[in-house]
Amino acid sequence: MPRSVEELSQHPAFLNALAQWSSTCRSMFESSPRLTLSMATHQRWLMIQAAYALYMEELDRADDGFTLTDIKDLLLPLKVVSRNTLLAFIDELVAYQHVLDVTPDGRRRPRRFAASDFSSYLLFLWYGANLSSLDSMDGGSRATSLFEKPELFCIAQPRMARNCLADARWRHPTDRVGHFLWTVSGGLVVDEFIQKIGGLKPADGRFDLGAVDIEEMSAAFMISTTHLRRILRNAIKAELIGWQGTSNRSPMWISEAFVDEYMRWQAVKFHYVEEAFEWAQAKPAVSVAARNTIYSALQSGDQAKSMGSAR
Repeated sequence: MPRSVEELSQHPAFLNALAQWSSTCRSMFESSPRLTLSMATHQRWLMIQAAYALYMEELDRADDGFTLTDIKDLLLPLKVVSRNTLLAFIDELVAYQHVLDVTPDGRRRPRRFAASDFSSYLLFLWYGANLSSLDSMDGGSRATSLFEKPELFCIAQPRMARNCLADARWRHPTDRVGHFLWTVSGGLVVDEFIQKIGGLKPADGRFDLGAVDIEEMSAAFMISTTHLRRILRNAIKAELIGWQGTSNRSPMWISEAFVDEYMRWQAVKFHYVEEAFEWAQAKPAVSVAARNTIYSALQSGDQAKSMGSAR
């Protein structure tokens, strides 16, 4: 049985699992910064996971792709995004070829969209990384099972995405977690901090982050130092992080209470990742179209990786 949100968040190995996950996120960003930045806020994460879930479900029904009506009907009632923001985001994904306009020739409406092979490849790796972090907690073999049978992703991802969207705990992070997650690249900053504290014990309600080089971090995440300083300044005002001495010249700390809050929020997603994967293993085989799509994506992704392609 999948572990509950409470069991995950209170597991003694969960912080280390999150640190491993954060390290993987950093590697994924370095391999494909443009696509990763497409999920650089929680709102964008919700939109791209919803779009991919619809794409997988349409494949399983042998349709050509999802429509704008499909994604509007899924997301707008949840009040996580406006109509204009959603449409602009889909246009951005198409412009960068993360999503392809596959509307049949001779038809203007409704427009249909499909994920590119490279997008499918990275989202598959994202799911595998989540499973790998879960495996690190109990010595499991979920990630190995996924890589041995990639079509499980086609079943698990839509269920995971819909469950996350349906759960207000994930859909609407607490204000303190939202300080980072609703801000462009704020999630990357939190991931960097969580990666630093894996294996550490807090003292006096704080984890020691060590030295934080703002210029180096902003360059690595392809954001301005002004934007990064704004993220940090707002978090300092909320007492989530702080300098141990003179600002900008001393090591930083991160609040133990904030880390616990962040872990509880992440545990919601990890619960649904695990639950959907176990559910997928018990389901019948996916459609031939879905299976061929994920195998083609993995082949294309491996080829791009071997050629040093970063998108």
